[in-house]
Amino acid sequence: MGYAVRDEILVLLTDLLRREDMVGRDEAVRAVLTEEIRRLGGTPPEPGDLRAARAVPAADVLRRLADLLPRLRDDGLHAVLRRLVDR
Repeated sequence: MGYAVRDEILVLLTDLLRREDMVGRDEAVRAVLTEEIRRLGGTPPEPGDLRAARAVPAADVLRRLADLLPRLRDDGLHAVLRRLVDR
């Protein structure tokens, strides 16, 4: 199994930001996810943009997140995402 690729990380981070029920009102987590999306060359979703969130079940996002963690090279982002999984 190789490392996670940019596009895979970008899609997952965007899905996470859209899922208010997963990220909640934790502004520190939201800031890290937003910063990482920008660093990867993406555009973060606008606050409250839940259109795509309803199309992606929370269980699917959590499964993808758990699958990604062992392949993520960024220790800081790994720690933030691990907290979301462990909630």
